[in-house]
Amino acid sequence: MAVREKPTFNYDLCVACGICMHACAFGSIEMTHTGVGKMKKAYPALDRPDTCTGCRQCEQQCPVGAIMVKV
Repeated sequence: MAVREKPTFNYDLCVACGICMHACAFGSIEMTHTGVGKMKKAYPALDRPDTCTGCRQCEQQCPVGAIMVKV
């Protein structure tokens, strides 16, 4: 079975906009990592990795390049 690629989040770049969460058609990303970044807001996290297909929509939609999908 092939390993699926998963998003990783760079919280130093992330502006906590939530676009990645809305871009995910599978509901894999939630805004739950409160206080990890410079703005001390809720930041994205892969809360349901089993539903992530590695489609890269979150990475493509991120306006600041804070998401990288990799194995």
